[in-house]
Formats: sequence, structure tokens, C-alpha cells
Amino acid sequence: MNPNWITAVRFPLALLAFYCLIIDGTKIALAFAIAIMALAEISDIMDGRVARRYGKVSKVGKVLDPIADSFYHLAVFVAFVIAGWMWWSFLIIFILRDLISYVFRLISYIKSAELGARRSGKLKAIFQGTAQISTVVLYLIAPESHIAQSICFLLLGSAIVMTVISGADYLHQAYKVLRPAPHWFWVALHEQ
Repeated sequence: MNPNWITAVRFPLALLAFYCLIIDGTKIALAFAIAIMALAEISDIMDGRVARRYGKVSKVGKVLDPIADSFYHLAVFVAFVIAGWMWWSFLIIFILRDLISYVFRLISYIKSAELGARRSGKLKAIFQGTAQISTVVLYLIAPESHIAQSICFLLLGSAIVMTVISGADYLHQAYKVLRPAPHWFWVALHEQ
């Protein structure tokens, strides 16, 4: 099995989840959204495991996986904003973090440097996935509850915090990987 196909499944799942979340807010639509979101999260876990287990780690997979993750998570967050479950400012933070990481990955690729996956990025995905599924579950079982809405806000807030930490970690790693070598390095290299 090609792990890139497992990754690619997240694109249509993102669109289906988005549709189920904005269609009409019925319990059936939200239940379908939860099932679709669970499948998307499982595909995110499985693609990397399959790639590593069967020796099919590829450059395409290293590029496709974070794009699929972002597309899926951002589609769900956009649906949350449309549904009135999340503030626009949260969405902007999620988008900015992903754009920053893609820009620096692209620059590192152009400069033949490696700016691979970071542990903080994995944690960000876990926080975002947990917050997303939990939010939909809470709106499914207690749509009018102020306590449930407060819990959703806290979950989404924790995802924001982890997203900012992950973005800072990517910026720090990009600086370390992409900064030019210090002058003394070039002098010492030239003297040899």
C-alpha cells in the first residue's frame, strides 16, 4: 500500500467534514462530521507508520503530509468560523503558522537544507485534532450549553497556544538551518 494514497484521502475527507459542519447543524450531519474527522485523524497517524514500516518514506510524502494536514484542519476551522463556534482571529493564527512553516520549508528545499517535521508540529496536530473533534461532539450533545461552549473555547485556545509554540519552534529551527555560516567558519575553511 502506498502511504501517499492514505495521505491524499485527507483532501476529500476535509471537504466532506466541511460540508457536514456547515450544511444545517443537524445531529445527523454533526455525527457524520465526527466520523469523517476521526477517519482523517486516523489517516494522519497511519500514513507515516505505513511509510516507515514498509520503507516507503518519500520526498513526495514529506511534502504532501503537512499540506494534507493543514488543508484538513483549516477546512474544519473555517467551518467552525462559519458556524459561529470560533473567532476569526483564531483562524488567522492557524493560517499564519502554516504559511510560515511552508515558506521556510520551501526556502530550505531551495537551499538544499533539511527542515523536516518537528515534534512540536506533531503536538500541534494532536491538539488541533482533539480540539476539533471534541468541539463537534460537545455541540452535538449540548449545543445550547454555556459550559460546553466554554470547554470548546478552552480546547480551541489550547490548540492556539500549541500552534503558536509550534510556529516559534519552526522559526527557530529555520534560523538554525538557514542562517549563513559565521565569518570565522569561512576563514578557517579557507586556511585549510
